[in-house]
Amino acid sequence: MAALQLNRLLSDYLSDESSVHVNVPFITETIINNDLLNDQQKDDHDDLGAVKRKWTVRLNALLQSRQPLARWAAISLVKLTCEQSSSLYTANAQTWCAQCLGFLARPEQPTVHDIVIKTLSLIFTKSVGKPDLLTDVTNKNLSRFHQLLVTLASRPDHQFQTTALNALTIDMELFPSTTRHVIDKVAKSCIIPYLEGRIHIDSELVGQYLVASTRSGGKANIATQWNEMLLKLVDTAHQALDRLFDTIDEEDSASFSRTPAYQLFPLSVDYTMSFPVLLQRVQTLMNVVSACLTTKTESAVAVPFARIIQLVCRVYNVFPGCAMREFKPKDEHTCLMGLLPALYLSTNKVLSSLLYCADAGMTQYGKLLSSILLRLLSESKNKRSLRISVYELLSLCLEQYGHAFAANISKAAVQCVCDDLKIPERKPVSIISNVKAGKKRAADQQTGAVIDGEEAQSVPSDVQLAALDAAEQLMVCYGHAMGEAQRRALDTAIISRLLQPSNAETTIIKGKLYGYVIASVMNPNPAQASILPYAVRIFTAGVNAETHELRAICKRGLAICDLCVHTRLPPIQRAVSAPAAPAIQTEVVEEVVKQNDFEMTRDLSPSSSPTPPMASPATKEIPVQRPKSPPRQPSSSPASSIAPIVPTMVATDTEPIQKDILEPSESMARAMSDVIEEAQVIETVTTTTSMDSKDTEMLSRQPTENSFTMTIDRQDSATPTTAFTTINDKDDDEEEDEGSFDIPDIDMAGPDDDDEDEE
Repeated sequence: MAALQLNRLLSDYLSDESSVHVNVPFITETIINNDLLNDQQKDDHDDLGAVKRKWTVRLNALLQSRQPLARWAAISLVKLTCEQSSSLYTANAQTWCAQCLGFLARPEQPTVHDIVIKTLSLIFTKSVGKPDLLTDVTNKNLSRFHQLLVTLASRPDHQFQTTALNALTIDMELFPSTTRHVIDKVAKSCIIPYLEGRIHIDSELVGQYLVASTRSGGKANIATQWNEMLLKLVDTAHQALDRLFDTIDEEDSASFSRTPAYQLFPLSVDYTMSFPVLLQRVQTLMNVVSACLTTKTESAVAVPFARIIQLVCRVYNVFPGCAMREFKPKDEHTCLMGLLPALYLSTNKVLSSLLYCADAGMTQYGKLLSSILLRLLSESKNKRSLRISVYELLSLCLEQYGHAFAANISKAAVQCVCDDLKIPERKPVSIISNVKAGKKRAADQQTGAVIDGEEAQSVPSDVQLAALDAAEQLMVCYGHAMGEAQRRALDTAIISRLLQPSNAETTIIKGKLYGYVIASVMNPNPAQASILPYAVRIFTAGVNAETHELRAICKRGLAICDLCVHTRLPPIQRAVSAPAAPAIQTEVVEEVVKQNDFEMTRDLSPSSSPTPPMASPATKEIPVQRPKSPPRQPSSSPASSIAPIVPTMVATDTEPIQKDILEPSESMARAMSDVIEEAQVIETVTTTTSMDSKDTEMLSRQPTENSFTMTIDRQDSATPTTAFTTINDKDDDEEEDEGSFDIPDIDMAGPDDDDEDEE
């Protein structure tokens, strides 16, 4: 199938030279999507190799065409063939390289030269790792290729600077020893015109070329050459600032030694002509310095922090209200003040790049950075581009240095964010009547009334986005320690914005607002209430938002909120005291159980005497006089109970505790029930004439051996709860007095005589 498709492309779209350039996009897409030129492509027939040979022959024929567009199409397909097929590249690299160099040496259309440079750069790049091609193709033709590139870059039309610089950057990275002779020529034809502002090249590409050029001196000298290259750019920027800040009274502008800078053409003395060019030079140099700081190097290099910080501070030290030199024109100073926002923007870019590449190396400048940002926050109000740049720099500093940096700048940052997120209020409107005074109609009902008022203006959306990014980063690194008033103000501003109706323009802002709420929930302040209840409601409502992105953010936020209140997590500590009543009831239950345990231990003690009490005919039962007690509540025990029981409230609460105690053995419970019944019978105090009262009392408390045996053997139907709630009257009265909530003042010995009763 691959052979048939490739054959159809040859016969249908490459046969006519006049229209082949029109079909190049279609041919390219078909070959890439079907992978027709891949060496691993297998076909049922063995004619795929023959079709590839026909493809090569047709490309070589198109390269010899007299039509420029056909040659452009042929070179484009040669480049595609080298990318897709290694076998075709190896077999035809030398031929195609010679033909492309011929195109580059003679006059051609710019489009042909552009595609030829890209094709030759690809051929030389793919030769790395292939010794035969490296010797026969690259080493023989690379020097000539570089010379032709320099010639094209030096043309007055400046059409090939970008393409030539890109190819030279690649070759300097792969073949550094073969590019030494063209460095100075490239600097004169590309770098210096770019710094002067005469040509336009991407600053990132210029930075990459300058970093790659440091490899030409060998690996041992990369760090030294990189440092010299960067200082040369910095000192060139100082040279432009010397003229730009001529009216400013600078104290330490010449307190350091400078290296030789790039020799740029001099400017006019008139500031109206020189200031635009100087501003462009400073911006270009700042951009290149930033690109060099963020470009990867082959080996570690030492960044000159002090020199770059000095350049940055020199720009920041110029501000409205700074000291002005004597005998200088005020018009020039006023013009300079108008250029400050643009200078601050380019300087912020250098500082951001320095923070990225330095990481912890900039920690010693933390206080300096905080003071710079504090001033920029105050001066960037109503300056859109500068405000965005300051917020981005603030977010980067918070990310790099965290809590220590946020403590110095949080107050000002929160104030600025709240101001930028504030909902605009419509100003009062005055109505001017255009109707004559003779009319008696109300002014607000007149058809000729003219509304005289200003519309409410809100902060631009991109400024709000940058402010929300800074607020989220501040909450992540400092939310747990932020002041109560600051955090409340920030949370209030965010939630207020979320509750406002949104439109298509504020959908992205709403996503950032949700992101801040998530950060606030994940970084709570221990001394302040969290916005978790509000977040749950906000995210629940946001699950039905109008866009998929907002719905995804709200689902994520809702999952985080659910995790914070998950049932398996430790409970939240709250200063809520336990109710007093259950605690008192528990103490009463414990006392009742302890008293019962004590009585059972005493009755079942093995040291009790086995001798039964002596029963004499002369024995006389005398009832013991008991003190008066409050009326007892009705019991919920069965009617068969003999002795009174504990009040219903206590008995009900003691049931679980008693049940836990009695569960080990049912037989032991029944035995203890019988023993308690026996103790109730012995409760009656008897007096005899033949025995002492103390002996009688001791004998009356000892159960007989027979009664003990009967208690063990007898099967009683009483429940364990009944056994523990049935106690003697004396113990019941004592526990009732101890466990009741309101204890009356009662004389336990009773009245002494009738007179006291009357009183």
